[in-house]
Amino acid sequence: CLVGSEMCIRDRLAISLLVIAFAKPFIPIKKENTSQNIVIYVDNSLSIKYHKQPSAISYKNGIKNFLTKLKKKGIKIETFSFGSVLDTLEDISNLKLNANSTNLGLVFDKINNDYQKNIAGAIIFTDGQINQGLPIQHFYADDFIAPIHIVGIGEITPMQDVSIKSVA
Repeated sequence: CLVGSEMCIRDRLAISLLVIAFAKPFIPIKKENTSQNIVIYVDNSLSIKYHKQPSAISYKNGIKNFLTKLKKKGIKIETFSFGSVLDTLEDISNLKLNANSTNLGLVFDKINNDYQKNIAGAIIFTDGQINQGLPIQHFYADDFIAPIHIVGIGEITPMQDVSIKSVA
């Protein structure tokens, strides 16, 4: 092999690659944990109790099972209840389902405020009986890149509020 010749360089390169391949090199790669939170919002309004399916107990148990599965997979979550106020929710079993209204505006305000925290996404459990706050379109930002999933609870037909003015 002539020094500097093209053939000699190719031979040396081939031999070097074979030696590396047989040595089975291990290169550890450290990955920083940059996982983001998924934020869960649970409707706490009284209207949830009035649905025939699911019952209030099934509603809470279903969400509890869902949260347990997320935690087992190592997914970081934050949980809030909402109705007329937005509050942190530590234990779904303690959910009273007694809020006098459903204000989805509170949820979207919180989502927009948390946008700077780079949340991974949001899941909203609600029956959709919106009776307080501004329309959702007012809160939704066009440039929001995290997904928002809404899980509908109860019957498709909206409930009607009935009031009695007088009894004759």
